[in-house]
Amino acid sequence: MEAIGISVPKKESYDKVTGAARYTGDHQEAGMLYARLLISPYAHARIVSIDTAEAAKAQGVRAILTGTSCDVLTGEETRDRPIIAKDRVRFYGEAVAVVVADTEAQAQQAANMIRVRYEPLPVVNSPAEALRSDAPLIHERLGEYKTGPGVVPVPGTNIACLLKVRKGDLAEGMKASEVVIENSVSFAPSDHVAMETRSAVAEIKPDGHVYIESSTQAPFGVKRYVAAYFGIDPGWIVVRTPFVGGGYGGKAAIQLELIAYVASCAVGGRKVKIINTREEDMLTSPGHIGLDATVRLGSTAAGKIVAAEIIYRFDGGAYNDKSSDVARAALADCSGPYAIDHLYCDCLTVYTNHPYASAFRGYGHAELTFAIERAMDVLADKLGIDPWELRMRNAAVPGDTAPTRDVRTPSNLGDLRRACTGCARSPDGTTGRYGKWTRIRSGRKESAASGKIPR
Repeated sequence: MEAIGISVPKKESYDKVTGAARYTGDHQEAGMLYARLLISPYAHARIVSIDTAEAAKAQGVRAILTGTSCDVLTGEETRDRPIIAKDRVRFYGEAVAVVVADTEAQAQQAANMIRVRYEPLPVVNSPAEALRSDAPLIHERLGEYKTGPGVVPVPGTNIACLLKVRKGDLAEGMKASEVVIENSVSFAPSDHVAMETRSAVAEIKPDGHVYIESSTQAPFGVKRYVAAYFGIDPGWIVVRTPFVGGGYGGKAAIQLELIAYVASCAVGGRKVKIINTREEDMLTSPGHIGLDATVRLGSTAAGKIVAAEIIYRFDGGAYNDKSSDVARAALADCSGPYAIDHLYCDCLTVYTNHPYASAFRGYGHAELTFAIERAMDVLADKLGIDPWELRMRNAAVPGDTAPTRDVRTPSNLGDLRRACTGCARSPDGTTGRYGKWTRIRSGRKESAASGKIPR
């Protein structure tokens, strides 16, 4: 018990503050080769031809890989993504060639010498565009891809996965509602912007053991999926992760590890290192999922929510690596912390010509919370009820059911009203647990330090 209330320095703190800490990108050794990418300047285009003849003659070049070098399709939820683009590019920044050379500068110089001829195709820039009846299909072979458990694609569309929640009777709930509001929100994909960019090193020993060093948040995931994609016994794969300079979910996806592995294969198993520039990290590697959402709430005049109809359209980008799993997590808690007896939610993971998505802190919950809470504010305005009071009236309590119809208990729910009230007000009713809190409303900044909740 002596450790309680005492600040204990982390073991790695000294190394980090003195600069002694070693990250994957710091790995250098004699004989190691380096890989650089040639990326697409188009968000959607057909690859007409790739000419690597001049690049192959450049000094120090050991190998050049294109989409024809490896037929493996990858993806945790849907195996729809080639390691290097083949026949078509589906997002700006997608890798179309990999050069392996003696130095990073030589690899980059040779990559710049590769000539690619593209035929631009119509671009899908949002879930709304993707769902139009005349939208270009990003994956014509969607019905042929191998998918994981619980992934429900809709072939012939840009819907990578469609999941639904049905609880109660929506029509009856809306009929019983005295006030109905509808609100839509949208935000585009973004990037994690971890301080350390992604990097990976791969080597294949003569006895067949595969050694991978990576700035990953999921070393066991790297081991599992490299084994699955390439048919290797997992016991022959060793993954090492040194210090990781930030991840926030972005380094849970597996990408550069695969490129490093196929690059090592191309040079006889020699150790190959690849590291993203900051621009590449934002363009070529997976980012934060986007969302278009529509929330319709039905309520009594007293502020009790009776019914909700929710549509989440997640922008999964060009490939469904983790996107539909993030969407599935959001679906399970689609109505937020509120008890709603009549609830319908359609949750779509939609293909667009954006970089594909990885995990991001909250794993779908920050996104759904944004949509639900904005709808709650709109409902409060229409009812003329204090937004805080509306939330307290509808907060779930033990005995209520979740969107999945699981029964809420003190163990899986806790006491939401008590917890929220404790955060908002101190015992004397003047300030919150985290000090003075404010709310921006109708262009005015109002203080709640007096204990009054702004309307």
